[in-house]
Amino acid sequence: MSALRVWYQPIVDLAGGAPAGVEALVRKHGPDQEVTLPAAFLFHLDRRVLASVDLLVMQRVLEEAQQWLESTAPALRFHVNLPPSHLDNEIFLGSVSRLLAAHPKVARSVVFELTEGSPVDAVRVREPLDRLRSLGCQVALDDFGSGYSNLHYLTSLPLDYLK
Repeated sequence: MSALRVWYQPIVDLAGGAPAGVEALVRKHGPDQEVTLPAAFLFHLDRRVLASVDLLVMQRVLEEAQQWLESTAPALRFHVNLPPSHLDNEIFLGSVSRLLAAHPKVARSVVFELTEGSPVDAVRVREPLDRLRSLGCQVALDDFGSGYSNLHYLTSLPLDYLK
């Protein structure tokens, strides 16, 4: 993951202007340190490789979040994108579960952002989302209204946030 780096975009509480969290974003750095956005390189990866990249990002986020929460930022939430296609990947879910179990304090600060790049089968993803929530995480529906939105998601998915 040397060419891939995690950047953090702030999430601000509009009522008070205070930082409420950060969203983890992966960026690819070339040999000349030129930054490549995810749309230019993630699109070309197959599902297995993409799941591996997402696991590496998750591991990095949990390690860095542990340090942040122990030092200066006890109230921050750490948002991580989660493609619905990963929710039927038992290897991915097992790995995420082990990572979260190894960082129990951080797990309560993680928000998985369910991305809307493809239609979501609410029945199929409910159990895996409930499983992640049982580990202390929260779930957000990311970019609602920009993709395959369905108002049914709001009542059938275990959501904590709508973005």
